[in-house]
Amino acid sequence: MLIEKDNGEFVKEHSFSVPFSPQIYQSVFTSSDLKILQELAENSRKSSKVGEKLSGNIQEQRDADNISQEVLSILAPHIQEYVKFETEHKKKYYNQSNQWKWGDFDYRKLNFSIDGIWFNYMTKNEFNPLHRHSGLISGILMIKVPKELSQEPITIPLESNARCPGMLEWVNTGFGAGFYRKYPVEGEIYLFPAELKHQVYPFASDVERITASFNISEINFGQD
Repeated sequence: MLIEKDNGEFVKEHSFSVPFSPQIYQSVFTSSDLKILQELAENSRKSSKVGEKLSGNIQEQRDADNISQEVLSILAPHIQEYVKFETEHKKKYYNQSNQWKWGDFDYRKLNFSIDGIWFNYMTKNEFNPLHRHSGLISGILMIKVPKELSQEPITIPLESNARCPGMLEWVNTGFGAGFYRKYPVEGEIYLFPAELKHQVYPFASDVERITASFNISEINFGQD
């Protein structure tokens, strides 16, 4: 599904982590937007459609039955900011190198196509091994993150065999190879190149963590 955003404001509070060449966008949903996503997660749990995108050791995954305009409107400002950052960076490089000149873009008119949303309901000792997604851009939404996870002991320093309960880790095997670990917080959203490998570490607490993921398969600025 292609949609056009022409009246939304960009996200004011967000950041980019660039621990290696690919950038990772991070922001936080408003409480009202998070509530909508949490309701979608609970409704999707009742669906008989079991997700087929799971790559890890997680018992329960469900696809969202449909992606409403309301949900797309929640995601759109974050996607706009991600594409803006990436495009402006490339535009500056190419314009300085005189390879070709890039014009200006209205990022509020960005069209994008989301290849479905799926939910992972992760429990004690489950994990998602190193993998990557299809498409151009991938997103991870932290729908529910119990406080117990942050209270579990971790191994310092965070070396390769460290105990990292519930942590997200991105691993770049290309130019500027390295890894970046993050303790996710409920309500956060992450966007990154779909080809960037990532994984989720297991936790020992008897709780449930819920995340949502999606892939963007097409982006363009449409026609005026």
